[in-house]
Amino acid sequence: MGWRLALGAALAVLAGPRATAQRATIEEGKAEAPKAEAPPASLHDGFESPGVAWRREHTDATINLLAHDRSDRAAYDGKLSEHFQFEADAGSAFYVSYPVPNVPVTDLLDVSLQVRANRAGVRLFVRVVLPKDVDPETRAPSFLLVPGTIFDRIDRWQRLEAAHLPPSLEEQARVLRVSSRRPVSLEGAYVDCVVVNLMGGQGGAEVFLDDLTLTPVPEELAAAWTPPGEAPADAPPPPEANPAATPPPVVDAGARPRYEKIRLDRNRLSRMGDDRRRHLWLPTAIEAPGADVTELRRYGFDVLVDEHDADPARLQEAVDRGFLLMPRLGRGAAGEGTDGRLAEVRDFPFAGSTAFWMLGRDLGRNREIKVREAELDRTRKLLRAIHDLPPDASRLTIGEVRGDLPLYARSPMNLDAIAIPTNHWAAAQEQKEFYRFLIQRRELTARSNIGQMFWAMIPAAAPLALQSAIWGEAPPPAWGVPRPLPEHLRTMTYLALAAGYRGLIFQGDADLTRPAGRPLLIESAILNMEIDLVEGLLAQGADPIPIHDVYDPWPSELPPPGSMPSTKVRLLPEYKPKPYHKAAAIKVKDRGTLLLLSDYFDYVQYQPYQMAARDLEIQTTLTQGVEAFEISPGGVEVLEHRRVPGGTFIHVAEFDTSAMILCTSDMELKDRVEAAILRARPTAVQLAIEQAEATIQQVAEINGRLAADGITITQAEDVEQRRALGLTKQVNDAVGLLAQAEASVKSARDARDREDFGLAWKEARRALRPLRILAFNHWVGGFKALVKATLAHYDPPSVDLKPGDPRPAGFPEVPALQIKPTACPPLVSYATLPELYVWLDWISGKAGYRFGPNRVPSGAFDDPSEMSEDGWMDMSYQADRIDAKMVVVEPDFPVPSAAAGNRAIRMNATPVDPKELETTLPPFVDHPLVAVRSPALKVRANNLIRVSVVVRRPMTSAPGAGGIVVRDSIGGEQLQFRSTDLINNWSRVVLYRKAPVDGEFTVTLGLAGYGTAWFDDFQVELVEGDSGGLPEEDEAPEAADIAREEPAAPADPDAPRESVVPRLPDPRLPATAEGPSRRPSPPR
Repeated sequence: MGWRLALGAALAVLAGPRATAQRATIEEGKAEAPKAEAPPASLHDGFESPGVAWRREHTDATINLLAHDRSDRAAYDGKLSEHFQFEADAGSAFYVSYPVPNVPVTDLLDVSLQVRANRAGVRLFVRVVLPKDVDPETRAPSFLLVPGTIFDRIDRWQRLEAAHLPPSLEEQARVLRVSSRRPVSLEGAYVDCVVVNLMGGQGGAEVFLDDLTLTPVPEELAAAWTPPGEAPADAPPPPEANPAATPPPVVDAGARPRYEKIRLDRNRLSRMGDDRRRHLWLPTAIEAPGADVTELRRYGFDVLVDEHDADPARLQEAVDRGFLLMPRLGRGAAGEGTDGRLAEVRDFPFAGSTAFWMLGRDLGRNREIKVREAELDRTRKLLRAIHDLPPDASRLTIGEVRGDLPLYARSPMNLDAIAIPTNHWAAAQEQKEFYRFLIQRRELTARSNIGQMFWAMIPAAAPLALQSAIWGEAPPPAWGVPRPLPEHLRTMTYLALAAGYRGLIFQGDADLTRPAGRPLLIESAILNMEIDLVEGLLAQGADPIPIHDVYDPWPSELPPPGSMPSTKVRLLPEYKPKPYHKAAAIKVKDRGTLLLLSDYFDYVQYQPYQMAARDLEIQTTLTQGVEAFEISPGGVEVLEHRRVPGGTFIHVAEFDTSAMILCTSDMELKDRVEAAILRARPTAVQLAIEQAEATIQQVAEINGRLAADGITITQAEDVEQRRALGLTKQVNDAVGLLAQAEASVKSARDARDREDFGLAWKEARRALRPLRILAFNHWVGGFKALVKATLAHYDPPSVDLKPGDPRPAGFPEVPALQIKPTACPPLVSYATLPELYVWLDWISGKAGYRFGPNRVPSGAFDDPSEMSEDGWMDMSYQADRIDAKMVVVEPDFPVPSAAAGNRAIRMNATPVDPKELETTLPPFVDHPLVAVRSPALKVRANNLIRVSVVVRRPMTSAPGAGGIVVRDSIGGEQLQFRSTDLINNWSRVVLYRKAPVDGEFTVTLGLAGYGTAWFDDFQVELVEGDSGGLPEEDEAPEAADIAREEPAAPADPDAPRESVVPRLPDPRLPATAEGPSRRPSPPR
């Protein structure tokens, strides 16, 4: 039965007593029959076709949908009804929707539905769209969900209805007006779908839906509409059967086997296990082109990310090894429809083993709003087309989103999962900022879709752009490849889980399954083991996830043993929380709490320090009878805990990098976890020992190269301190640390051989601590040497000043320096520290060379017309309802050492309506709302470049990804200077870059946030030969010619200017072959 003109009971109800009287007169033959009135048009579906029509929408509970079909077991009218059977965990909503044509809202509009269920509580709603009211977040018409009546006649048919819509609509509109602080117009309101909440409580439920009616509706709607699954009334009849030409029958979508491997309920994933039961799932995916698929699967990854047109043999091997797939679809071009990418989905030969379809990279990143809107429209069309495919394969979607997050999360057109690319490793984003950044992604989408699922993308390899920024176009030496360390994978994983992310994508390369990447592969295997142990807790933890403080042990309140009875204990002030240790508490109802203890120390994203501590006290809240257990692949350890006023203190005797603590009264859960650990522990211990041995080899090689150049971690201050203590014997600290690591590995091997796996695990992990100490001290020495070399140029009197020393008289004040490790690319990794000192030779002024004059004179920002002629370009990220301005004015605060009449760039970003900052506008910004790009400067391969600019930011920005930004075309977003801190006084930002190839070089200055930022004295300098000429033996003839012969000025004033800077020597040569006789000694 389709949408038709209803003539039966509806007519009698609408006509009322007058129709009854007329009927009596006709039967008695006393009067002529009156002229029949045309009945009002209606939309009606009796659900008699075989295909289902209702679509799953939002749910806040874990739903195991056992059946969704057309059933003949119960029907109100006709033979069939739409049938749902499911099991529900605790929750309040499981919505399904039925799309209808846009039905105008009128006083007479009535929506009714027959419902039968074995539980009370099913409720009818209609969704009303308000075309005249645009949501500023989503830039789409807003909508309201108007409730109808509630089902309460268990196991009997009951008519639910939503009538008298205008009063209910006006009541909800008033609430929306107050909450949004904007006028909300009901003009043109229409119903676009009927919604039913099937949830009747926790447990099993069975619901039948039948006889849906909307009346009255415009006649043209009723005449043109066909219900889902039915052929139109005016469709041509089928041709007569010809047995010889009859094609094979097409199986209806509802009859195909449904895809049951994975299921998404709100933001909780479940997976069908080998036991044919559903298990909660937190997937770990891997994207590593060229890596051995079998090895990746053996080390615990669940999902393989690859291009949709990747080698079929590789994909087949992955499926055979038990991988689920996440194919990356092609990039949709502007103006292109969805047919091409939809064909990629339909033609993908492994659709039955696909978990998610990856719909795009860098979505929402383009600075032009029209480009982003077109990209969003293409993505939504493709998403809808995938959701409408037959249910015999996964229809779940995911996309990498960098901007416009509320739009990509807005239900019902949202991506099923949003993958967040991260910029933490080897970047300016500190640990605490990285955590805030992850939390902010979820906060940005809370109003659009509070149940949106998020995945974190974690780098397991360096981008090619970073390698080329250090080494140029040539391949780096084997020892000098910058890579994330195992500690980086661990800290980023724990922070993502602490932020409530329900999926992880590790991005590696072919080296991951080669000897060079072996430590990283082992660490990922250990992380996969840990996640598998508590997967059910991580996959369904309650929001929000609180962060608990960690303390040093509290002093004893009792006098020391043997003290006199009259001895009094000296009262001490209450301890403050440790600044860098925090514990996230993931709570699961009736099962307990999982504490994720992490170290949030600064600079960990470059080179971790020791990251170990003894005797930590976690302050949390636990119920009576709960025990605390530290769990790891090495075993389960019972932790001491004590109840105090205000909570419970859990004592961690030994902490190393991270810790996972299970707090529960369910001893069966603890026993299951322990049994799983006992099975996997021998393998985990062997892997940990192998990882420690490989790490010792890597750290020792870099230390040896640095030592050959005279760089050690023993500083002059250390020698003086030992001499003052009467210790004259020379000590090599690096040798001692390497020996400690070797001793721990030997102890681990001995414990493994006697099957003391618990001790073997601890000793293998302890072996990494002295290696981190050694590497971190080398890194700190390199950082200090960079700062000293930079100070020597910009502020020579302060080079040898100690903290607290007064500035020498007679020297003018200059802007303070703002230098981050990303200022010099070789400093972002311990593996590239030998190359750092080659750079420092040139930065400090290699004999015969110096930094030349400023190549961008218009960077003084004194003349706007000169800037325009020189090629400065506006690169602001366009955003609605934000007023972004950039002007050249005299600074409100004088720049030190600047000439009279100096001018600077003032950038300002403010909401058009400040009240919107509390309602619709995000409180934090990731992209520069105001930005300007410098003119393009031609550079040659291996040119060393120094960029400097004076900045001021008289307010802080929200921690995350915003703040003041100085980004160049070589270092890109990863190596940019970015700070959210208050820069109240003028400070100079300095960057050093080496051109990887011949090309153009630009710098972008911007403000990613609200308020004001200032920029002045922008300079770009390149290393040049002294006026006396180039040393004949040090440079190739071609470079010498370039240095001696100044090229003619370009005819086009806007054309990029070409440098005359000689190329640096080949960086792959050993440092001792090229370095000067004396190197700067890294200060302590």
